[in-house]
Amino acid sequence: MKKFLIASVVALVFGFGTTSKAHAQIAYGYTFPTYGGIQSAGMVFTPYGAQTFTNFYSPFTGLVGQTTGNYATPWGTNSFTNFYSPFTGVVGQSYNTNIFGAANSLMYGSNPLTGYRYGSGFYQPNTYVSPFGGYNYGWQKWRR
Repeated sequence: MKKFLIASVVALVFGFGTTSKAHAQIAYGYTFPTYGGIQSAGMVFTPYGAQTFTNFYSPFTGLVGQTTGNYATPWGTNSFTNFYSPFTGVVGQSYNTNIFGAANSLMYGSNPLTGYRYGSGFYQPNTYVSPFGGYNYGWQKWRR
């Protein structure tokens, strides 16, 4: 009996102690045929916020999709929109704010034909302390 008790305690420690925490999410959606392809749309509710998605699949163009959402964290909020196409790659924009008054606006993308990732943004440190202290930034990087 003692061996069984020790084995069950060890199994519980490894079973509960090594797994990561799963967050609940609820997804609503629908899929329907359209002229030339199939479209699906829906909404996902997570502990961090809601996200909506729209996907269109055609044998001629492949998968084209759009995702939008916003979520809150203990440090601030984030709103985003992403668009995907096999011809243009990923194009998106994001807007972040934090509890200290800083804001960051970002546009980004990647091109599957050239392999480049690119983006530009504007960072505002604090609207109350330094309302004119923001700066622009940009980048371009080749993906291998």
